[in-house]
Amino acid sequence: MDGGGLLVRDGQVTSAWRRGKDVYLAETAKPEVDLGQGQDVALAANHAGLYVVWSTPDGIVVRLPGSGISKLSQAASRPSPPPGTGISWSRG
Repeated sequence: MDGGGLLVRDGQVTSAWRRGKDVYLAETAKPEVDLGQGQDVALAANHAGLYVVWSTPDGIVVRLPGSGISKLSQAASRPSPPPGTGISWSRG
């Protein structure tokens, strides 16, 4: 298991982490979801929903509320969403 995030929103617990080579997301009373290969996972939430961001061999990807997984950057690592919806990452 590797790093990740844990948050409580409206009394519901959500966590994101890495197990082996894959990133997972778990929400209260729902089965955990394998989001795919990656590391350095971070988690944030706001009124719109959950944001999960992580590093993959192809760059930084994000899972946005109500949509699928999108690539943010090809040449970056170590994503970090501060409270709210902003996401930062390092290059090089």
